[in-house]
This record gives sequence, structure tokens and C-alpha cells, in this order.
Amino acid sequence: MSNYPTTKKKILAAMKCKLKSWLYMHGRKVGIKLNKPTLQQKRMMQSGIDAENYFRTFKTDGVLIKDGWSYYGWENAINETKDAISNGLSRLYQSAFLSKDNILSLSDEVIIHSNSNLTLNEIKATNSVKEDHIIDVAVQAHTVIDSGYNLNDIRLTHLNKKAVMEDGENFFTSSSIKDRVLDKIPLIQNWIKEVRLLEQSEKMPEPEYQPGCKDCDFSGHCLSQLPETNIL
Repeated sequence: MSNYPTTKKKILAAMKCKLKSWLYMHGRKVGIKLNKPTLQQKRMMQSGIDAENYFRTFKTDGVLIKDGWSYYGWENAINETKDAISNGLSRLYQSAFLSKDNILSLSDEVIIHSNSNLTLNEIKATNSVKEDHIIDVAVQAHTVIDSGYNLNDIRLTHLNKKAVMEDGENFFTSSSIKDRVLDKIPLIQNWIKEVRLLEQSEKMPEPEYQPGCKDCDFSGHCLSQLPETNIL
């Protein structure tokens, strides 16, 4: 088995706080554990899963690629994705791509136009397109393009705030974010280089305190170092 690749999670973390990304890589070695997810975090994760699963019910030609995030299954998921695309399937869910610089990402939906042309579609349980979504999808686009595929379009599907679940497929709305995503790829490539330095470094970065620290997976470590009265 090859070494487990660098994930999108570590890149997105570094862009907000280098310490957070470093702790994902080295935390266990220095005895710093992730917080247990809060009830609110569990609900947010589940809402995303529920939205994606509901979206799939309207696309019956899709094939699910399993175990892409699994330590034991990611290589098989990449091979299954390649085979599905070359064999002319029309749609994949949770397809796995590995870039030449060893970045692993999974995509909510990939529409296959040919063995070299795809459309990437990210599904979010929100009612608008947010800047964080663009950055998220830019990492995915980097891995897909670097894997040798052309992206005909890059789309983001989110909840339609004017609809309810009983409206069926109209519960979702979709728009192209291709230009915005492609504009971010050079930024992503620069951050990949930063993440490589963090992977190789044994020195723990300093905390970058900010409002989002309260929801961080490592808040138990960083916030414990602050005085009782602090800016957060």
C-alpha cells in the first residue's frame, strides 16, 4: 500500500491556520487530540450528507464510488473512478482523484462526457454560493485537471430557498462557478507548497487566533493557552 496522500482537508485548514493543518499531520505525535464533534457540528455534517443523498434520488444513472477516504480503500477508489470514466459511465458520486503532487480529493458528482471530458458538481446544504465553497472546489478541480481530465464545466448545487422538499428536484438550484474556481487554482497550488513544508516541519506553528477558533477541531488545545478574559 502506498502512503496515504495529502487530503483537501489539510490544505483548506492551512489556508485558515497553519497550526490547525500541522496538528492534523503531527498532533498525535505530540499528544494533541482532536476535539469530539459537538452536537451542532454533527448536525451540520449530517445535513450535508442528507442533501447529497436526496439530490442523488433524482439522478438514477449515477454510480457510487465507495471508500475513497478510507486508509485501506482510497487506491481502489481511484482505480474504480478511472475505470468508470474509461468505460463510458455517465455519472459518478464520490469519485476519487489523485493529482501528480499527491493530493487526494473526492467529488460529490462527476458527469462524464467522454473519457477525457468531465463536469464537476459540488453539492452544498446551504442556500447560496459562498467563497469557502469556491476554494473547496478549486482543490478538487486541481486534482481532476492534474489527473489528466478536462473540465467542461464546474458547478455548485445548493438548496433553493424558494422551494421545499415536496418540490422535488426544484428543491435544488445549480449554477456554473467554473471561472471563479479556475481563478483560484494558482492560489491552491501555492498553498500545496506551504502544506508540504508543514508536513516536513517538526516545529509547531504559533496559533493564529481568530473568531473561528471556537469551532476548530483543536480548540481544546489552543484556547486553553489564553487568559480567561480574551478577544474570543
